[in-house]
Amino acid sequence: MAIAAPIQHLITSANVITNVGTITAAGTYLLNICNDHDEDTTLEVWITPAADSGLSAPTGKHKIEPGAAIKAKDLVSRWPVPLEADAKVWVRVGVASKVSVSLLGREE
Repeated sequence: MAIAAPIQHLITSANVITNVGTITAAGTYLLNICNDHDEDTTLEVWITPAADSGLSAPTGKHKIEPGAAIKAKDLVSRWPVPLEADAKVWVRVGVASKVSVSLLGREE
């Protein structure tokens, strides 16, 4: 197994569903969302499979995280997140500019 290309994205808009990246290789990933703000926030996460790659935004059926809280200066991690090639990961957070998303994984 090889290490997959990481995806890293800084959220620049609050309360907007943001495409943080497209998976280039199928594998198992660690999803980290880091809140570097001085205030708590919430997050939602969607994953659209390759079959739905033509969508401009995810729908309710794609949601995997319905509204977790992230404390100020804290991190939320989800593992394992199995993803296929060409799947897209989308995130919405309540604050912007100091929230980063990263996906680290192994190709399978």
